Amino acid sequence: MMTRGAFPLFLGLIVAGMLGGCIGLPNLPTLNNKNYRPPNTGKFAWGISTSSYQYENPDVSPGEKKYFSTDWDILVKKGSAPKKGNAVYTWTEFEKDLAALEKIGVTHYRFSIEWARIEPRPGVYDQKVIDKYVRMTKALKEAGIEPVVCLWHFTFPDWLYDTKHPANSNWLHPDYPARWQAFVKKMVYAFGPAVRYYAPQNEPNGQITTAYLVGQWPPGEIMNLGNYKKAIISSADQFRAAAHIIKAYNPN
Repeated sequence: MMTRGAFPLFLGLIVAGMLGGCIGLPNLPTLNNKNYRPPNTGKFAWGISTSSYQYENPDVSPGEKKYFSTDWDILVKKGSAPKKGNAVYTWTEFEKDLAALEKIGVTHYRFSIEWARIEPRPGVYDQKVIDKYVRMTKALKEAGIEPVVCLWHFTFPDWLYDTKHPANSNWLHPDYPARWQAFVKKMVYAFGPAVRYYAPQNEPNGQITTAYLVGQWPPGEIMNLGNYKKAIISSADQFRAAAHIIKAYNPN
């Protein structure tokens, strides 16, 4: 019989296997022909996907006016997660990423935007950050690459994390629906016609499982089935809300 202490570990191994494509390190491909271009298959999309927290360097330090923090950064401060560092510098050196995307000939690039960077405090938006994300999408379009914007990719601004009642954080924070919808509308109107495709959320089922059943991702709840169900409902409701906002701006 499995002990109580072993169950979270067992469940964690299952989830880790499920999410292997996101958190694992694949073997590097061998590319012998330097002039390689993917074959032209008409409407078939050759895409690359990245996430803001895993790729962007912060480019800002604690104490600075533009400093932002996510729920994951709260775990780092608590010693429950490893320090992020500068990732692969996608925020300050996006031009290098764009050059690499052009070199390998992709048709689509799905990347996430960091909500906390855009809205470091409730209702306070960093317009320079928004403008930079917009420039990134336009640069992709000019390079012949279709931008696909992911509006949420695992991280929440730290102001949606309730340190006194962690279980009521993020999806379950009382301010989440209103602030999320305001954020989505702000970004959809900022991107304008440059962005034709959106992914409102990235794998919320995996994030919610790991956050409320396994206890490895914020808010670190273990087998909280009640909040797990509430978070699933919240994510589905706000996915629909985001889709409605996007379609209202551009029905196509």
